[in-house]
Amino acid sequence: MKCLETVVSFVLLALCLHVVSGEVVNFQKCPGEEKCTIHEVSITPCPEAAEGTACTVYRGANVSITFDFTPKFAADELAADVSWARTNFDLPFVGMDTEACKHTNCPVVSDNRQTYTYNLPIKKEYPPKVIVAVNMKYFQTVISVVLLAVCLHTVAAEVVIPKKCPFEPKCKIHEVTITPCPEAAEGRPCTVYRGRKVNVTLDFTPEFAATELTALVAWQKDAYFIPLGVDSNACGYTECPLVAGNRTTYSSILPIKKTLPLQRYDVFWQLSNGNEENCCFMVQLRVKAKNKPTEVSVKMKYFQKVIFAMLLALHLHVVSTKVVNFTRCPFADFTAKCKIHEISIAPCLEAEEGRPCTIYSGRKANVTLDFTPEFAANELTALVGWEQGSAFAPLNVDSNACGYTQCPVISGNRQTYTYRLPMKKELPLQHYNIFWQLSNEKEESCCFVIQLRVKAKPNQTED
Repeated sequence: MKCLETVVSFVLLALCLHVVSGEVVNFQKCPGEEKCTIHEVSITPCPEAAEGTACTVYRGANVSITFDFTPKFAADELAADVSWARTNFDLPFVGMDTEACKHTNCPVVSDNRQTYTYNLPIKKEYPPKVIVAVNMKYFQTVISVVLLAVCLHTVAAEVVIPKKCPFEPKCKIHEVTITPCPEAAEGRPCTVYRGRKVNVTLDFTPEFAATELTALVAWQKDAYFIPLGVDSNACGYTECPLVAGNRTTYSSILPIKKTLPLQRYDVFWQLSNGNEENCCFMVQLRVKAKNKPTEVSVKMKYFQKVIFAMLLALHLHVVSTKVVNFTRCPFADFTAKCKIHEISIAPCLEAEEGRPCTIYSGRKANVTLDFTPEFAANELTALVGWEQGSAFAPLNVDSNACGYTQCPVISGNRQTYTYRLPMKKELPLQHYNIFWQLSNEKEESCCFVIQLRVKAKPNQTED
């Protein structure tokens, strides 16, 4: 019965329609001299930005990236590129539209504020934990994009009804939104979880001016206000100096500490200048504990691993297995922190005299790595691809390497990793240098390069 309930849960999860939202994200500036002022970077969809975590997007979908910036240069034409930022080099994304003028105003006028919006396709072949660098002539931002195959929860940004402060604010409040807060649609207080973060955005018109703006966020307990640990420098989250009568927005992250009691809170939020003039509102939040994994979900994961191991064992027979030559990865950030004992491929056709294995187009080959890692890992990530001109073309390989080897990985313990590599029919019929990397959370890795030749099946023609 428990197994049936689990299956039903997976079906309901697949049918769930989730709400997406565009969120302002953190970004890193380029080294060296700036040639523009970046006011804001937003990504749609990205509800995770409210918690300060990496944006979650889907393989095969698009993500919209918007820059709000003021250039310090003029240009009749503007070129853009998107690349995957590695430690010592950038790997360009294939298919990026480099004509930036299609996505912003041209000619570019120095000191004129403008926006650039681009729909970035997240291809199914992209590996996880990708760092995307978007470069437009003189500025660059770095964002983290984590690719997931399945949506595990629904997140929504909702407009909430604020309560009045104990004293009269000197501002007009147009709107207050909290992310996530699906409860607001039913007029209930937002439910937040201990150890998480929420994003609170205030859309307001101040009736006072301010060169510096101070934020005070606290919860009211009887006649006392207990601070909640929000950054007091409000100018880091809105535009300063503040001009009286000019509509603006303030967006900040509220951490829900693990020590907060599980109860309902009246949260007091105030933005003030040095003359005791302020904009103030109050919202209600309900703090709950995070849900723990159920016994059923833990058993289901174990059952899935056992089934996979059985299927893999059944498949690894009556095939032509060949120990193949390999080389170390050529790039500095691919440095192998492991001892590779041998690499074998099955089937491996026409591999006499040290020639590369031939794999038929549309077929699969088992690649097995026998190695001793020189690092430890609770989670292990796989990245596989081939060099395509000056770009790196990822292959559609399961990034969760723990599904194909023993985890946690223990430094100095010899183990094997076996993966069934699909050679898609779309791949050109040619020789390939295949890069293969297994890495931990600290980017310590075991990496190697093998050669494969993709050939048409006997009933196909090599055009």
